[in-house]
Amino acid sequence: MAAPVLDAFRLSEAWKLKKPFRQRRIAGLLHRELALALNDALRGESGPLVTVTEARPSKDLCYVDVWVSILGEPAERQQHLIQLQREAGRFRYEVAQRVQMRKMPELRFKLDETLDYAERIESLLKASNLSEASTSDEENSEE
Repeated sequence: MAAPVLDAFRLSEAWKLKKPFRQRRIAGLLHRELALALNDALRGESGPLVTVTEARPSKDLCYVDVWVSILGEPAERQQHLIQLQREAGRFRYEVAQRVQMRKMPELRFKLDETLDYAERIESLLKASNLSEASTSDEENSEE
């Protein structure tokens, strides 16, 4: 299962290098402003921590895929993602008030599961290290 994390990382980095300067600049601007808007909106609520990990505008700037990381249980994450998707229009309006663009792109929130993959890989590596250590201990005790 290590391949999806590396592939996702490579695709993310390749995306940043292949996009024209204007799209990269807009992606950075929208990323920052969406993070601020989400922080302002969720400040008083006692919900999970929501972090904007990436914003990817389309070539024609009609929509932006907003990748968010939500801490909590999987069912809770899905519920908060649905809530973000319902309130996408409000966040679009708030960001449009902060930035000056001819047309504010439509926001499409998606769940970033990179941290889950990283945790899974780390636990698999720890398990393999433990099994190797126990195997080497058994070999040393036999000698």
